[in-house]
Parts: sequence; structure tokens; C-alpha cells
Amino acid sequence: MSFLAKLFINRRVINVLDTNIRFYQQVNPDNFKPAALPMGGVFNLTIEADGNTDLLGLALSPDTMCEGYIRFYKRDGMTRMRDYEFFDTHIVSYQRNFEGYYGKVTTDHYVLSPGILRIGDMVLEKWWKVSDLAVKDAPAPPPEPKKKPVVKDYFITDKDGNRIEETKIGEMITLNISTQDMIGETMTINLSDPTADFMYNGMVLEDDTLKDLMVTKNMEKIKLKVVEPQPKE
Repeated sequence: MSFLAKLFINRRVINVLDTNIRFYQQVNPDNFKPAALPMGGVFNLTIEADGNTDLLGLALSPDTMCEGYIRFYKRDGMTRMRDYEFFDTHIVSYQRNFEGYYGKVTTDHYVLSPGILRIGDMVLEKWWKVSDLAVKDAPAPPPEPKKKPVVKDYFITDKDGNRIEETKIGEMITLNISTQDMIGETMTINLSDPTADFMYNGMVLEDDTLKDLMVTKNMEKIKLKVVEPQPKE
């Protein structure tokens, strides 16, 4: 026997005061065997009224569906006994009940018509349902392993794009940095030239080091100016 039930819907958890559900089959009067597919699955739900109007909004919107579940707990109020899961569900009736005597609480009564209802291993689907439980229940694919960022190469070119090994004071050069899987990462490049210093964005690089450079593409091209070595402080 369950002593507690909660409704999980719209990122809310609501205490259920009363609920009932019914299934039925039409019977052939000649042999009393079922004559049609099982029907029903529509269920009534009574909850304590509060200031939220999201469920009322669903009841007033004939084209809007919702999903959620009712969880029934065992006597201890913590151990799950059974879930009623509903998908592609219309709220087809709403009624607020208020009695201003005997200290009775105000309640909201709803009737829910699910396109899919699952109770344990039993699934009842209506022809108008839009979801596929096989897709919903499929495990999420594992995330792709993050590739290790790599600086593949870096080299200097002159103003004409020719690769050079030595620089001259006063000339403009381009530092070309080839990377792989580093977009969005930061890196530090040390040019290490004892005969010259390098100016980047109007500032002389300390120890010929370009620090915390944000990588935005696989081939970065950094404009630098070669300057006289600066005296150390």
C-alpha cells in the first residue's frame, strides 16, 4: 500500500492528494471476448492549490503537451514503489475546489489524457502520440574524448612571406604558429633571441616571450617589430 505520491512535472514536485486511472475494453456480446484495443489511460489528479498557474495554462491550451510522472512511495515515504510515466499529455479538464469552512484546503482537480502512458513494463500508446519511447530511452552517446592540443610548428617570415632564420633591427616580421586542436586555448611562445628584442602591439616583449596568447585559428600570424635589445632593469 502506498501512503505518499508526488507529481513531477514542469521542474516542480507536487504532493498528490488523490488520483485514479481506468482502463477498459469493449466486449463482444456473443462470446464476451474483447472486441477492440484497450482504451482508457485517462487519469484524474487532485493536488493542493498554490499560486502557480502553469498547469492551468496547459489546460487552456489545446495544442500544448506536457510530460512527467507520478511516483508512489512505500510506507516509509522514501522507497519508490511505482511510477506512472506520461508523455505527449494534454490536460483536458481543470476544476478548483474551495470550501471556506472546517479548515479544508483549496484543491485543484485535473484530468490528464496521455498519448503514452507507461506503468512498469506496461505501455499504452494512442494513435496521436508524437514521441518515440525507444528514442527517449536510448542512452546518450558518450562524449568524444578531448584531443590533446598540440603546437605543431612556429617560424618567422619577413614582410614578403619568406621564411627566415635571422632578423634585422627595425624590420617587421610575422610569427607563424601552426597548432592542432588548440582553438580556445592559450599558449606561451619564447622567441629567445639574444641579439634583439621584439615589440608586439606597441609593447616590448619581456624576455622575448609572448605570454597567454589566445588561439583563434589553426594558423596564427602575429605581427612583430624587431628592436634593439632593451637594458635589463
